[in-house]
Amino acid sequence: MHLPITITVSLLTALGHSFPSPSPLDSVSVTFFDNRGWAGASSTFSVETQSQCYGLKGTNWTNRIRSLKVPSGYRCRLWDSNSCNGKSSPDIYPPGAKELGGMENKATSFKCYRN
Repeated sequence: MHLPITITVSLLTALGHSFPSPSPLDSVSVTFFDNRGWAGASSTFSVETQSQCYGLKGTNWTNRIRSLKVPSGYRCRLWDSNSCNGKSSPDIYPPGAKELGGMENKATSFKCYRN
């Protein structure tokens, strides 16, 4: 016998089974700099971890990032496209990167993750 999923969930709930509620989204703040060594003009972006690709198109940070700070407990990655695909940096761990090598002045999107 196959019960529709809504009936099955209702029956399990009525019988005392509990279901975990979704956890709130985790967010992280990352600071970009327009010079190497965490120097020059900077801007901090707050994004949801794991799920949110942040495209920099429309900001003054497209193809401008030369270093970044990443807070403890997180890692971030930069891409040369506006949708977190294509060529990317390796994962950047805390405290961040004082220079970006081949991704310097090429990043147009980024995504961060909890470690």
